[in-house]
Amino acid sequence: MSYTSLVVPVIDTNGVIHEVYGRKVLNNLRAGTAYHLYLPGPHADVWNEEGVISSGGEMILCEALIDAMTFWVHGLRNVTASYGAGGFTDDHLAAFQRHGVKRVLIAYDRDDAGNQAAAALAEKLTAQGIGCYRILFPKGMDANEYALKMAPPDKALALLIRKAEWMDEGRGPAPTSAPLDAVADVSALADLPGRQNAHAARPHEIPVAEAFTPNRLTQLVRDHVNAAGIGKSGACQRT
Repeated sequence: MSYTSLVVPVIDTNGVIHEVYGRKVLNNLRAGTAYHLYLPGPHADVWNEEGVISSGGEMILCEALIDAMTFWVHGLRNVTASYGAGGFTDDHLAAFQRHGVKRVLIAYDRDDAGNQAAAALAEKLTAQGIGCYRILFPKGMDANEYALKMAPPDKALALLIRKAEWMDEGRGPAPTSAPLDAVADVSALADLPGRQNAHAARPHEIPVAEAFTPNRLTQLVRDHVNAAGIGKSGACQRT
C-alpha cells in the first residue's frame, strides 16, 4: 500500500488493530493491479463492531470497507463489511450472534461475483436463524459508485434499503416488518435503525458533493482515528 491507496485500519473495541484495508484511488494503474488490498494472512476481526453492538438487531453488510464507509458517512452506522465477496468470516458471524443481529441487509456489488456471494451467504446466515435481504444497486454498481451518482445520496441509500428484497422465500414469506418499514417518509431519516446525524458526527463539516473524493475520505479516516486516539496507544496484531 502507498500514497495511491486509501488505508483503513480494522480496530476492535479495545483499540487493537487486527487488519488493514487499502483501496486504490487512482485510475491510471497497471493492468491487473488490485483495487482492494489487505494484509497477508487470514482476515481478522470486524470493522465497526460498535455499529453491530448498537444495531438494534439489523445490520447492513457490504462487500468492501469503502462501501461500508459510504453508508457510515451518510449516517447509517449499523454497517460493516466482508473482506471481499468471499470474505465473510467466522468473526463476522460470531459478532452478529454475540450482539443479537436477527436481520442482515446484504449490500454486495451488483455483479456476478457479488450476486453469487450474496446468495451463498444468505443460505449460511438463514441456517443460523438470521434473516437476509438483498440491497440491489443498479447493475454493475456498488454502494460507493451509487452514492457518487445520486443526490442526495443519504436518501437514495435509504430508498434502496426500503426496497431490499427478501432472500429466504424457500423458508417462507418475508417478515411483516420489512427493512425500515416503520419509516413512512424517507425524509424522516433520523428515525432509521442505527441512523445518526451524519453532519453532527463528522469531525468537520464537508459538502456532500465532496464527501467521497479520495482526499476527503482519507481525511475522514484520519479524523476518525485521531478522535479514537488509536495512533497514540493502539497496538497492531494479527491472529
